[in-house]
Formats: sequence, C-alpha cells, structure tokens
Amino acid sequence: MPSSSIIIPFRNLLSVLLFLPLVLSCRQDEPIPPVPPTPGKGETAQMTLSIRVPDFRAANTRGVYEDGITEITVLMFADEGGTEKVKAKYDVSGSSLHTPSGTQDTRVFSVPVTAGTYKRIALIANAQTELAGITAGSTYDALKQVEVTGRFGQAGTGGTPSYIPMYGEHAPAGGIEMKAGVSQTIAQAIPLIRMLARVDIINPATSGAATVGEVYFVNSVGNGRVWVDLATYNTGAAQSGYMNPTLPTVLQPAVSGGHALLGAGSSISPNVITYYLNEQPATSGSGRPCIVMILLYQGRQYYYRLDYTWDGIKGGGASPYEKGKYMPILRNHRYIFTIKEVKGPGFLTMEDALNSPENFTNHNIVVVPIVIDEAFTDITFNESGQFIAVSRTAILLKGEHTTTSSENRFSVRTNYPGGWKLTTYQYDGTPLPASAWLTPSQTVGAANSTVEVQALTQGKGWKFGYFEVQAGRIQHRIDVILLGKLPLEYAAQYNLAGGYRYGSSFNRALNGDPWAGGQPVSLAPTSAQTDMYLRWATSHANDQSGYYNGFVCTGKYNNTYNPDTKNIMNDAFFTTGAGKDYHIPSYYELMSAFSYWTHARYGEACDFQDAPEAVKVGETLQTYSSDFYSTGNGICYALRFKKGTQHTSDEPTVPLAATSSMACAYRYKRIGAMTTYLNTTDLLEIQCVYVGNQSPLPDLKTKIAQESWWSAQPSGTVVTRTFPAAGYITEAKPSAVSGNYLRERGIYGYFWSSTLSENEYWLSHTMFDSRYTKTTSGGGTAMSCGFPIRLFSNE
Repeated sequence: MPSSSIIIPFRNLLSVLLFLPLVLSCRQDEPIPPVPPTPGKGETAQMTLSIRVPDFRAANTRGVYEDGITEITVLMFADEGGTEKVKAKYDVSGSSLHTPSGTQDTRVFSVPVTAGTYKRIALIANAQTELAGITAGSTYDALKQVEVTGRFGQAGTGGTPSYIPMYGEHAPAGGIEMKAGVSQTIAQAIPLIRMLARVDIINPATSGAATVGEVYFVNSVGNGRVWVDLATYNTGAAQSGYMNPTLPTVLQPAVSGGHALLGAGSSISPNVITYYLNEQPATSGSGRPCIVMILLYQGRQYYYRLDYTWDGIKGGGASPYEKGKYMPILRNHRYIFTIKEVKGPGFLTMEDALNSPENFTNHNIVVVPIVIDEAFTDITFNESGQFIAVSRTAILLKGEHTTTSSENRFSVRTNYPGGWKLTTYQYDGTPLPASAWLTPSQTVGAANSTVEVQALTQGKGWKFGYFEVQAGRIQHRIDVILLGKLPLEYAAQYNLAGGYRYGSSFNRALNGDPWAGGQPVSLAPTSAQTDMYLRWATSHANDQSGYYNGFVCTGKYNNTYNPDTKNIMNDAFFTTGAGKDYHIPSYYELMSAFSYWTHARYGEACDFQDAPEAVKVGETLQTYSSDFYSTGNGICYALRFKKGTQHTSDEPTVPLAATSSMACAYRYKRIGAMTTYLNTTDLLEIQCVYVGNQSPLPDLKTKIAQESWWSAQPSGTVVTRTFPAAGYITEAKPSAVSGNYLRERGIYGYFWSSTLSENEYWLSHTMFDSRYTKTTSGGGTAMSCGFPIRLFSNE
C-alpha cells in the first residue's frame, strides 16, 4: 500500500517565542498585572516576560489547544557545588497573562525573582501538575526526566480541552545576575517547543472514498518527556535538524492491552482528521506505528493502512530521507497525509491491514503528501488541508528593483484548485495601482506549482507596503519595505576641506588646556586649510579638515568675519561641483548622526530609556524615542528612532513618530583616548544598522550592546561614519592666518549646523570629546569660531 508523508516543523507555523525585555522599555496602555510575590528569604527584582503567539489560521474548536497556555512554570537554576539545582520556582496562571493594547499575539506578565546569580531559566507551559515534584533543590537532571502522560488526543472532539506542554530555556554563558530592586532584562528569544507531534489525514471529496468511518493509531506511545535539548533541536535553523526523539526511559502504550488509539471519523466532505501524538523512534516490524482507516468505497467499508515513511521528496530523497524508509514521530512537527485516490478495495479486516508485511502491499489507495520545499518559511493551512506557502514573509529592498534583480524574488505555492492571486497594498491597506512604487512581476499562479515572483520597486525614500496572496479563503501577507537612506547615511563620508577664501588657517596651536598651563607651540597648517578651492577631505586624520566661521556658513554680514557677505553654499563646489548634492545640515539633521543633548555617552556609564529626540531624517522631522546604554568602556550602544511617546522639553510641537518602522541600532566608538593634545589619530566612529523590520525590536543590552551582534551583521548592512577630533580656531577670519590658536585638536570634535538661534547671535553645532557627544542649539558659541563642516546629502 503506497504511502508517504511530509514533516513540517511547527516552528514556522505556530511556534511560541518568549523574550524577556527590560521593564522600562515595555510600555503598555494598561498596567501589567504582577504575580503575587512568592514567600521566601531574600530581596527580589521584578522580571517581565512577554509571550508572543503567532497567528495560526485554523478552526477554533478543538479537543487539543496547540497554542493555548493555561499556566507557565518558571524555574531558576543556580550552580551548587558543580550541580545545577532549582533555587526559585514560580507558577504563573494563564489568567495573569496580559494582552497589550494594539496587539493580538503578545501576552505579558511579571514575576518577582529572588536576587542572586542564576545559570539557567527553564520555562515550561501546561505541565504544572507534572512539575509538582520539581521544587527548590531539585536538579536539572531531574527536570529532564519529567514525563507527561495522556495529553495525546484528537482535534475538534469537544469536551475539556487538553493543552500541549511546551518547553524552552535560556542559559547564557556568563549566567544571569538578578540584583535586588533592579529590574533586569533577558531579551534572548526563547522558542517554546511543543512535546507532541500533529498528524493530519485529509480525504478530499475527489478521492473516491465518500466518508471516513474510524481511524486507528496503532502502536502509539502514551508518555513523553517535557524537556528537550534545544541545541539538538536546532531551534535557530530554518528547518530543524532534529531527527532523534527525546524519549522516556520506558515507553508506555497509549492504550493498554495492545489496542490502537481510536479516532473519530468524519462524514463531512472533505474529511479531515487531526490527532496529536507523543514522540516515537523510527522502527520497523510488527511494533512499528501506523495508521489504519476505515473508508467507504463503492458502498462498502474497507481498512486501509498508512505508514510513516519518507516520501522521497524531502531532502531530495538522500539519507536520511530515502523513500519508503520509516521515519520517527517527532515533537513540534506536523505530518500530513493527503489521500489522492482510492481506486480499489482495501483490506477486509483490521488484522489483515496490520499483518501487511510492508508498505506497498495495498495498491488501491494512493496517498500523496503536501510537498513543500524547505525554502518555504511560512505556511498557512485551512482545515481542509489546503495551503499557501511562501518563501519570504518580509522583503527589505533599497532603491529600484527590476526583473533583472535577484534580491527581490520570492516563491509562492498552493494546492488550492483555483490557484492563487496577488494584490498590492500601501501599509495602511490602500490598494496600490499598477503604476505605483511597488508592483509584483505577476499577479496569479496555478495550483500545485511553485511560482517565482519579484517585487518590482521604483522611486526613492522610505516606503512601506505589502503583498496579499490569496487562494480561496486562505490569505497570506508579505511585507515589503523600500529603504531610504538610513539616518547616519545622510552624513558625507568625509569633512569639507580647502576653500581658503571662506576658511581660516593658523601658524600656531595651544598644546594643552589654557586653564591648566597649556602652552602655545608653532604648528604648520596642511593643504586642507590652505587650498584655495573647496574639496572633500582625503582622510579622517585630525589635520585634514578645513575651518570655517559661522558667518560664511550662513551668508550673514560681519565687518570682521564676513565683510563681503560671502556664503559658502554659493561656491561652485555646491552649485556644479562635487558637493552639488550636499548641504550644511540643520540642528535637527545633526542629531540623526549624533544624538540629542548628551545621551550618547561612551566614556561614562549611561542607561537612558525612551529618551525623546526631535530629529530630521531627509525631509521628515519627528520626535522619536531612543535608548542609550554604555558601561563607560569607550563604546555606547543605542536603539534609536522608535515610536515616539513624549516630546522634548524644547520642541513640544514636533510630531511624534507613529511607528518604530525607522528604528536603527547605533554604536558610538571612541578611537583613542582623546586626552593627548594635537594628536591626529583619535576619532569618533559611529555605526548604524536598520532594525525597524524586526518584531520585536532587538533588545539593547542583550543583543545590540554585544560586539558579537555587530560582527554578525551581513555585509553591506552596517553604515559607518568616522568623525575627526579636529578642534577649532578662534577668531577665524576668512583668507587669513588667525591671530589666535588652533585649539583642542585631538581632544574635541566640532561641526557647524546651518540653524541660527532666534536672535541670530549663535549658530547651533555638535561637539564630542572623550566622554560623549553633545548637540546644542548654539547659546554661548561665537560665530567667529572656525569649526569643521560635515555635509549632509540632499536626498
């Protein structure tokens, strides 16, 4: 009897992700209900857990809940004499889970964790009774042996629902330190792995067998272990490499006396039977698991057998997926048997079906799997076994993409008889016409074939939309983001140099702090200060920038510093030359590269959460929320351009950003100590990575603030800009060697903006030193000073 099957990991269908974000960064419209403190010794720290339950489009009525959580047990393990033991246990009721406003798939709750150092956090859902014996002092090995019995069952049979136990854990190499009274953050995404497998048997109306009488799951196992080795399960991979089930020491039959599990049949067309089973190893012989169905064929009932065997399609039929080879029944996997055709009688008795010596003895039933390539990362099913599979759920592009592009491709497949169609929408749900910035290379596709589609884009700047793929009543969404320039990307690669007709030079410098005995020394300028014509600097060395006073930057007349009312922006460099696509940035634009006030602190410890910043990116001025963190080791990390939540005190009318779609990770690194006057090598390096397409956003402390996160970024995704600590010139008269000194080279970096104060006496600017960056609106800074200029792109 030919039969075959396919395994699809639940990971891409219904996986549950847990992550533990910093309490201060969890803003909810309603309060998060805390779990009452557990009695015990020691002070506690509050921990907030967010549970994300991705949507699964299936019937709501079921005897087994795939993604339901009735309770969660949190086990905190610590090292005790070389053995991991439970130090704290918290049972959280499902009724304590809170759904934040504006979300459908997120649940949040809090637990008070006893202060201390822990090695591992284990999270177990729906197994509170089985974990009753795991208490303070229990070992990690004891947790591994916890068994659950009787949770298998059939979907849609009514009665009291059974919730599938799920397991996940977090065990960072350096352990977990919880400080009393301090809310900690553990933002590592933790997939919860279901301990059961799902088996779907689909009998379409066209198979030739009108109804399903009964279904027998033969040689099924009644017990299973909750724990699973997450490293073995390979939770981070797109397709699980998990091939050996995590089994109890002794397997118990699901039904005593050697009887089979009996599943109810279905007279509804098409027939769909869904059952949940414990894990089992791949075995052959009379003890192997199989399925026997009673089908009505030409008015008479027959027994038909289905075996768990590889289909020869998965993995190309190569080992260990050879066609006909018995497969294990694995947790968190889905097995789908679709009956294509019943073309003859089956076995007359159950015994005959069970005594069949091998798979291919009954040629009167053809079982065809739903074959979905491993490249398909997301699959949406209905209860009739029809599906849409897509190879990408989100597409991130930059600039124009045509049919000759490669990074804009994705694949679609469905088994719905009428095929699929694709419609394009703006992010707000407005349909996009065929002439819009986003169009698909084709809008329809036939059933049972894999079709490659391309996202065709045009235009510039930031744009957000999506494709909706529909097959019958099944729908799937593919988000498309067209990236504009990242905020840091607007800054030119190098400083402005030359332009002696606008700039100022020098012949001496102050070697040290004038208030601490700094002495004047002779210092020759470089061509960057003496070249007559404006040009780009050729390096980031601190002696390769030009210096320009605020009057020539703004075209304001001054008898001493701009007697001819020169405006540097009228120079040929900007009108027809290499700088024609650039301008002197405004105060708000400078903050896109640096930060508001002194939030970006790398030489001092800082931890700012949801700090408001009024920033202009391109042509858009909005107020965003940003987080900054540093231990003071010379590097500051930030998560900037999040959804705005409050205004800055000095810009209360700048609109709040409505979403976090512009969110970017930042890294501010001081290169050198910035303590030696006149050095040419100490610099500030700023890096930026777009993360606004990630949900949830990466945690600042546990991800962005890890150097391994930055080194793991794909090539071309990190924008880097380097800023010299070039100092400044006082009394910067154009076309003259200043009578004053070059000051603070190697100690400070300064950059003009184009924004005048209201009284037009001051010009706003940015500075940085060994401690932090600082963007100021200009008060107290004389426009007679000569600062370097970092130009920004016009688009």
